[in-house]
This record gives sequence, structure tokens and C-alpha cells, in this order.
Amino acid sequence: LLNPPSGVTGSISNSQTNGQNTTATLTIEIDANVAPGSYAFDVYATDTDLLDARASFALTVTEARTYDLTATPVQLIVEQDAQGTTSVALARTNFSGDVTLSVEGAPSGMTTSFDVNPVSGGAAVLTIAPDGTVATDTYTLTIRGTATGLSDRTATVDVTVTEPAAPDYLIGVNPAALTIDQGSSEDATITLTRSNFADAVTLAAEGVPADVTVTFSDNPVNDADSEMTVAVDAAVPTGSYSFTLRGTATGLPDKTVTIDLTVEEASSYTLGLSPSAPTVDQGASGTVDVTITRLNFTEDVTLSLEGAPAGVTSQFSVNPVSGDASVLTIDVGAAVTAGTYGLTVRGTSASLSDCLLYT
Repeated sequence: LLNPPSGVTGSISNSQTNGQNTTATLTIEIDANVAPGSYAFDVYATDTDLLDARASFALTVTEARTYDLTATPVQLIVEQDAQGTTSVALARTNFSGDVTLSVEGAPSGMTTSFDVNPVSGGAAVLTIAPDGTVATDTYTLTIRGTATGLSDRTATVDVTVTEPAAPDYLIGVNPAALTIDQGSSEDATITLTRSNFADAVTLAAEGVPADVTVTFSDNPVNDADSEMTVAVDAAVPTGSYSFTLRGTATGLPDKTVTIDLTVEEASSYTLGLSPSAPTVDQGASGTVDVTITRLNFTEDVTLSLEGAPAGVTSQFSVNPVSGDASVLTIDVGAAVTAGTYGLTVRGTSASLSDCLLYT
């Protein structure tokens, strides 16, 4: 070779002459440090009796076929009789062949498996499952990748095996403080937070005040949630109370939560009219002040006038009423017969029955 690039060497072998022709094998070796790219140099031939000869040679150097193997995460904590996973990534360069994965260093009782093997793409998931016989300790596992024509690649994962946490559960209630009107009910969500425990939990309410009932949507509870409904009879005196929510499960101590209950007077409102018996001339109008007296009640009240004879119209200055007052204007047509009429002012809200007042 004449003036080959640095790191490129050549050797001649199998030289054979047949008449006027000589053939040989040229082996070119490329060092790993040679940068990928295109190179030109000459192949040079000499003979003692003839002039030297040369031929141009074009060489293209590409990156070597290879792949890298990595695991994420490289540290796992796995309980006995449980399992953990790590993702195995293959970063390929000029290589598309299958890679067969294996695990070395796993102790007896620890099983390992890949979701894909051999791997033709760029990733696989390794599942590591120690049974109850594997001693609590940290084990270094070697993930080995094997591919035809390439040297093996490896990655390591440290697996710490621990004893399972003791079975247990916690009870949470939201909200744990309820304010309920007499004659009404409210719901609260009971949530069970479980740790290595899947058995049923039986719920019970203890110390519930008289005429208060507590029911559960699911009982016993086999999953995570149940709805608790607390119903307060109209006869329960207003005041502050508390009762205990108890959870019972086989093999575990009972769990308790205190529920605070405040009973308030039932929401209501009343209507007042002033004057309550207005007198209006034919062809004239009169006004009536409408007052709303509220008790634990903040909803809008829609007002209407019922029973008015033909020729009598009405309107309210504020309607619906979010506060405590409105003015009713009654317009009496000139043709309305003189006399006394019974009219009804009706108040309507979203959650309470209508309130009526006669005038």
C-alpha cells in the first residue's frame, strides 16, 4: 500500500502467477481509532525486470457494528414473594441482529424473565421475583447480551431482598366532621389504605346518638372504599355529638376513627307581608313589602303571586331573592270589580318545599 491513512495496514497473501496474470489477496486491517470516512490510496506492485505499477484504491470506513446494554434502574428493592422490574435498553450502531439476553448471579429461589427474548428491537423488561426462601441480602445480577459475530455485552443490577412488611390497613374518613340539619342526612367516604393485606374489613358505628342512623354502601369492605351515610331524625336535639367508626379484620387489631357530628336546626324560611291586607283603588297600584326570614338557609327564593283576578297584574322588585326582601307591586285595572280577593304569595327554592302566604 502506498500512503495509506494512519491506522490502516495491508498484507498480501495467496500470490499466484498463471501465464501473463498474477493474482493475490490483499487484506486490509483498520485500527479502531481510524475515523469513519472515505480514504484514497494506491496499491503498488514492483518487479525486478519490469516497471513498477500502481492502481488507485478507494476505502470507506464505517463505525464498527456494535451495541451497548444498559439497565434502568440499576438498584432494586424487592420483598420476598414479590417482584420488581428493570428496563433493559440496547443502543445499536450499524447492527440490527437479534440479541439473546440472560441473567447470571441470581441465587436459588430468585426467578428472572424477560418479556422479549431474543431482542430484535431496542428494549426489554426484566422481571425479578425472589420467593420466601431467598435470604434478605443484596445480590448483584449480571445481564448478558449475546449476538452472533460480536463480543458479549453486560450490565449489572443490584437487587436488595427484604422481608415483607407486616399486613396492615388504615381507615380514613372524609369528611370526619359532619354538620347535618334535623331531618336530613349526609355522606362521607371511608377509604382503606392496605399494606400486604387483602382480606375483608367489617365496619361498625358505635356510640351513635339516639335517632341517628349510620349505614354503609359496602360492608364488609373487600376493596378500598365504602360510603357512610349518617341520617339525623327531626327529633334529634341540636348540639355537638361524636361516635366511633370501628374496622374489624381477622388477625389484625381493630382500627377506630372518631366522627364529630353537629346537628343544627333544619333549614327553613318564612315569608312576611306588610301590609298583609292592602287596599288598592280601581285603576291604581299598591305595594306590599315582602320579607324573607331565613334559618340555616342561603338559597335563592323565587316569588310569585297566585289567584289574582283578571285585570290585576303584579311584579317583584327583586326576583329571585338572594337576600331577605323584595317589594311586590300590584296594578289594578279600572275595570276590575270592587271587592275583596284572596291572593297567595308563593316562595319556591331548590331544596325546600314551597312557602305560601295569603293576603
